[in-house]
Amino acid sequence: MTTDDKLEFVQMHIWRQDTPIRVFFLYNPPNNKPDFDSILLNWDSKSLILGDFNAPSTRWGYMATSCIGSIVENLIDSNPIDFIENEENSPTCLSYSGGVSHPDLLLTHPALSDRVQHKLFGSPGGPGHKILLSSIVKYGPSYREPRRTYWNLKKANWAKFKNLTNEVLTDSLVMPNFEYSSRLFTLAVLKWASLCPKRTAKEIYPFLE
Repeated sequence: MTTDDKLEFVQMHIWRQDTPIRVFFLYNPPNNKPDFDSILLNWDSKSLILGDFNAPSTRWGYMATSCIGSIVENLIDSNPIDFIENEENSPTCLSYSGGVSHPDLLLTHPALSDRVQHKLFGSPGGPGHKILLSSIVKYGPSYREPRRTYWNLKKANWAKFKNLTNEVLTDSLVMPNFEYSSRLFTLAVLKWASLCPKRTAKEIYPFLE
């Protein structure tokens, strides 16, 4: 941060199961031009920022974008950071004069974006900032590699394989549609493979070629 920067933030580690989530709680005073370099030094796939940015931008409901709003927009656009709107898409602050604004933002790493829920609760006592509740609904691998098919060629029924392939090859000699014949051959090989005990798929590739 620069010497005249008044940005305030606290970094905390919050554990979700066995995974530490890095959370930055932030307050940027009105009209302050924040320098986010200190935050970006530790930014990774398990990071999020929650706080009062005081950064008007049309992206989050203001009528116009201020200089500070442009700085925050640039932070989002130039780094792996997503803006997460609250579920109600509602202003986060109600002023005593009756006006509403959206100074409070949640920014996350894209790896966390689909795992975060962001809700608002009414401010205690009327006007003021609403209570922001953000929760990580799940964390961990959401995709599993499909199991590979294995064949055991040592226990293969070679006689059945020979009969099936001979039938298909004989049919292909009399059928002018080569594409259709190739499909029949593939189906015959797959049918034979389904009747055989399994082993590595690499060992059967020469037969498919």
